[in-house]
Amino acid sequence: MEPALRRATLTLCGRCSAPLRRQAGSKTYEVSVAAGRPRVSNRRITNARAFTTSPRSKTEAVAAADGTSPSTSVLLKPDNLFHPFSSSPVAEFRRRAAFMRQQAYCPHPDHQLTRLPTVGPAPGRDGGEGGRKMAPAHVDFECPDCGLPVYCSKEHWMDHYDEHLKICDTLRQINEDDHDLRSGRVFHEANLPDFQLEEAAVNMTSWDTFMYTREFRAVDSDRSMRQITRLLTYPVTIGSVLHELSPYDFKTGKRLTVEGLKSLSALRYNLHPPKNGRGFSVRELKPEPPAMRIFILGARAESSLPRPIWVQLAHLFPATRLHLVFIGPESMANRDDEFPLPKRTASNPFGAVVEDRVWYQMKISTIVDYYHTIHKTGYFAPYDPYFDCFVLFHPGLGHPASSHEWEETLPMLLETKVPIISTGYTQFDMERDIDWVKKQSKGEFDVLLEPGENLFRSLRWDLNDMDPQDVSCGNWGPGPAMSVVAPRETESDRATQALVRRTLCPQQTRDKETQLPPLTSRNDVDVELYALLAIVLREYVQRWYGSMTTDETFVAEIVHVVAHCSRALEQRIRKLDLVSLLFDELPQLLDQHVSAYRAAQDSLVRPPLVIDLHQAYHALCPFPPLDADQRESEADYRQLLVYAVLAVLLPTEDLENPCLTALVGQIFSELVIGNLIIGKAAQPWLILEGICILAHNQEKKSPSPKEDVSAQSPAIQVWLQSMAKMALALLSWIWILVGALATSSSLPPRRSCASSPRVKTPVLEFAAWRCAGNLLQLGSRMPWLEGFLSLARFGAVHGPGHVAGVDGAVDRSVG
Repeated sequence: MEPALRRATLTLCGRCSAPLRRQAGSKTYEVSVAAGRPRVSNRRITNARAFTTSPRSKTEAVAAADGTSPSTSVLLKPDNLFHPFSSSPVAEFRRRAAFMRQQAYCPHPDHQLTRLPTVGPAPGRDGGEGGRKMAPAHVDFECPDCGLPVYCSKEHWMDHYDEHLKICDTLRQINEDDHDLRSGRVFHEANLPDFQLEEAAVNMTSWDTFMYTREFRAVDSDRSMRQITRLLTYPVTIGSVLHELSPYDFKTGKRLTVEGLKSLSALRYNLHPPKNGRGFSVRELKPEPPAMRIFILGARAESSLPRPIWVQLAHLFPATRLHLVFIGPESMANRDDEFPLPKRTASNPFGAVVEDRVWYQMKISTIVDYYHTIHKTGYFAPYDPYFDCFVLFHPGLGHPASSHEWEETLPMLLETKVPIISTGYTQFDMERDIDWVKKQSKGEFDVLLEPGENLFRSLRWDLNDMDPQDVSCGNWGPGPAMSVVAPRETESDRATQALVRRTLCPQQTRDKETQLPPLTSRNDVDVELYALLAIVLREYVQRWYGSMTTDETFVAEIVHVVAHCSRALEQRIRKLDLVSLLFDELPQLLDQHVSAYRAAQDSLVRPPLVIDLHQAYHALCPFPPLDADQRESEADYRQLLVYAVLAVLLPTEDLENPCLTALVGQIFSELVIGNLIIGKAAQPWLILEGICILAHNQEKKSPSPKEDVSAQSPAIQVWLQSMAKMALALLSWIWILVGALATSSSLPPRRSCASSPRVKTPVLEFAAWRCAGNLLQLGSRMPWLEGFLSLARFGAVHGPGHVAGVDGAVDRSVG
């Protein structure tokens, strides 16, 4: 097979590549070219093709190296690529021109429509169908500018020339690009880069920045850029959505929604794992997570892409194992010469073609079947939103000819609760798919990525031979270009209960309320706490304990100890004086730390003497666990804290099992406090992300009302209304204060002396007021205000009537 034709067929789908394969297997031919046409050369082309997926020992590259590569009969120069299809030196294009004359119809508005539009809604030109008097006619006239048969006659072409000009340049570009594929040149742009350095970040803003930061070979021409992006658009489109440096983020106009941030963050957590000290020695062995599964449904041309193209996706995620699964009835079309389909056996029930040596971190499986057939058997179950993702490359969900094939598949996709990435050929194609999904499953999914043009779409345009007006490009996008959807958690409580039941009581068939002890006095809080406990036990305890034994009593004992701790903690909180804790004790502690920090920072020592800020602070406010010298012992302090709490909360019989107590202490100290609170919840990026999400939700709940300029009142009227509102508000506050003071004598005291033997502090004497003044630095900035407030507070607490004293009018009103 000629290398040039072989490379050309790899970019086509199965239906279009069949004639090329038959042509490549025939005898070598020659084309006589008249004056003005390109010269035909019989010179042998010995360049080995850039890619091969053939498992045979002697591939085309080996044959070319041996000098046995067949010669090509066509060699077109870069400045001689435009040829009308009917007189092209490539026989395949002459056959395509004949096919278009037999199947494509003239788009002139005088002809009656014969099929549904493929590029947009049916236009109502010339008064609708009333102006279409002529019978449909096949195209016959070949435009001299683009070289394609586009109209039935020259008259219709001239009459409709303004409309044809909109796509004429694009059609000419398609003509030249197709001839370039068969020109016999060496495609230097197909030299793909290898590993990506960990220190070199990938910029995914555009094709140019991506290829530059990935160290592609410089592409000097637009045509070469179009040819290589036609192949790379499939893996890079997936990477641009899943990568942590994705151009689609949460900012305004970047299209990522709140639900999308949640779903994609789960995938990115495993696609970009943190360094864990893994190595090749025995001491450096670490547990390896499962491979990230990317299911590509309805696979056609993308399944036959050269494997080095798909390896580029593995280079974007070098620390993660990837498993690409191509599923579809056309996933192996016209590839029997490369991979004959294996027989379906008990170990391989769907006859999957497995390529496990594509890359050391990538595996590719191809299944020739419909997804809903596989889903019913549970072959790929269970699905995990942290490790699974579905991709649909221009599936034609809403196309009249293919939508019936997806009616059974769509509900099963939504049932998996896994993100779905879908693309389309054009804006009309994507909008049609989205409308069909909304019609079929309205309210059952959330949009994760707002529809828009794909930044990594194919820059090369493709032609539909059945309709020359239908010009599209690969992965143009979702709705206009690329949409990501995921199912809405309509039954989240049921899913949470199922997780708890599977993890904490898998051998029991009764309801979980009758098996698990209550953690708190509220059932809804118990469900959430048990879900968190189930995740911790599944990820960090059952992984190693389940490999040793199948006994489930150990998990039950842990649940029993945790239940004791939670109930004892709730009882202590109920007896706690929260008012004194929040407004007196904690502010007093904060005030001490603020004073110590300012004293250490505003030192009177001047150079050359230097005082370490940390040492001065810890000298003024000593606390050993926070000392810099004790940083390496942080884990020990966490364990001491947890063991002290367990000794207070747990009964004596639970403390008699040191092994169980040690394990529960490790769970609380390392997993909950160390990893969850310190490692995640206390990190600045998570706090900032939470604030952004809350602010975004608040903006959605309370949209700003549109101001009506014509209905605005004059300035004087607005001022009078404001003064009236302020007066009413002041009277309301005075009335509330007088009523509270009048009824305070009949109110009970804030806390009885019998229940609290400690000395009580009046509300106005709480440390919260002194802490607020210290934070605002009233003593140095406005000493007169601090003195006035102190005098007023002293008079209210110790003055006549003791209005703000212990159990006084103010205390009773607040309590």
